[in-house]
Amino acid sequence: MEALLALFTEDIEIHTDGGGKVPAAINILHGARRAASLFVGIARKSDHPAKPCPALVRINGTPGFVSVEVGGVLQTTAIATRAQRIAAVWIVRNPDKLAHIAASKPSLTQG
Repeated sequence: MEALLALFTEDIEIHTDGGGKVPAAINILHGARRAASLFVGIARKSDHPAKPCPALVRINGTPGFVSVEVGGVLQTTAIATRAQRIAAVWIVRNPDKLAHIAASKPSLTQG
């Protein structure tokens, strides 16, 4: 938890979009402690070993990465920084919004 808090600005915002089709937070999470708690909780619930860090890409002009999460859910994660800390995270899991990625990189969604 403390390591995450050191990475986040106090006023960090976490935005998620599951489109009602895959799990995602309904509301924007505000604040470093709530953001860190989200990621710590996700890590605690996961019984899967840590994967190598995906390659960095640009997502709508912002640094981020594309990953396949538990259950084969395709996800993009983009971040904004301020003063060398993470100020915002946008996580898109909505399969309708990511269909173009799945179609262009089928290896991401295959076993």
